[in-house]
Amino acid sequence: MMKKKEKTPIAALFRQRIRSHIGKQYSVIRSAVDFIVVIYIMIPGAFILGCVYFDKLHHVPNILYQVPFSVFISAIMICLYFGGGLILYTESADVLFLRQNPNWRKGLMQRAIVANVVMRSIEVLGVMALFIPFIRTIFHMPVGQCIWIGILILLYRCAGVTIQHHLRVYYSAWKRIGLILMTHTLLIGMVLLACSMVGKWSSVTLAISIIFLTVTVVLLRKITTVNGHFYEEVLEDERQKNRLTSWMLSSSVDKPSPVRARPLWFRQSQHLFRSTTSSARMASILIKSFLRSGPFFKMYIQFIIFGGVSCFVAPFPIDIMVGIAIILLMAYWIRSYVRLFENTDLMRILPTHRNFRRAHSIVLFTLLAPTMFVWVMSIILSILLG
Repeated sequence: MMKKKEKTPIAALFRQRIRSHIGKQYSVIRSAVDFIVVIYIMIPGAFILGCVYFDKLHHVPNILYQVPFSVFISAIMICLYFGGGLILYTESADVLFLRQNPNWRKGLMQRAIVANVVMRSIEVLGVMALFIPFIRTIFHMPVGQCIWIGILILLYRCAGVTIQHHLRVYYSAWKRIGLILMTHTLLIGMVLLACSMVGKWSSVTLAISIIFLTVTVVLLRKITTVNGHFYEEVLEDERQKNRLTSWMLSSSVDKPSPVRARPLWFRQSQHLFRSTTSSARMASILIKSFLRSGPFFKMYIQFIIFGGVSCFVAPFPIDIMVGIAIILLMAYWIRSYVRLFENTDLMRILPTHRNFRRAHSIVLFTLLAPTMFVWVMSIILSILLG
């Protein structure tokens, strides 16, 4: 009876922290994704991506048959990298357990480790479910070897997350960055070697799997012991819990721009157009201010990249409609920036209202020209390679 009473508070406290963490992540997602975004963007986007995926699965492009096997494994590991790190659900108040009842903290961390292993398994299953059909079709790999590759990647993921947590807690500054890069490079090389040896040299694959498992178990046992790095572990845990929040805020809250004596672009104030009319000079000022503003320039590059990728991935009738829709959206966004620039205090005192309409068209044509070129080339490539 005493054992049951001793285990109950630990399980209840762990369930409460799990619910609190899930509720916080859900509230962060709800703050950025409302009902309109789900109905008009996420559901049509998921439907289009699903149709494109099954179309490419039934009609595999010829270019994929020339891609090496290691590129597919690297793509799987890149997708898993965004899954986050090790979360032990520790808090600053747990310092009381160190003196009064250290078994409570150990029990919490053991349950957290099991929850993390389950989450990593779900991540690996989800990503492998997307890539395995292409791997089986292209490389004619049997089911047993695909399962063995999934186990290898799961062991790599557990070892990588544990090593990264250990290095972030015990080291700092450049030493931490260098050790993380070295260990991840070594782990990726071992995974690529083991996956390439599946079905050929099973002893090499088994040895690398045992190494991953041993490293994970040893470091997890070291993490669960009281070792004088309690507050570093709490800080690392908070950082992993707030990854989604920081990612959401990074797209809405800009970093303070560095103070420069001279701008980075157009330092000599070069003329962009041969014409010396007032509308051309106004358009030149607008384009320079647009390219010098960090958030708008980043969004402009993202428009070009994601628009080109979406036009390349979508099938022939759909890619033209996607390109037209993105061009209209980008034109509306550029016009909103022009209106924002027009309403600044400096532009209000200048007699330039008659020249703004002509400058609008010049700015739109100049900024849309490179994006339209990239999208047209991506559509042509998708047609030629499809």
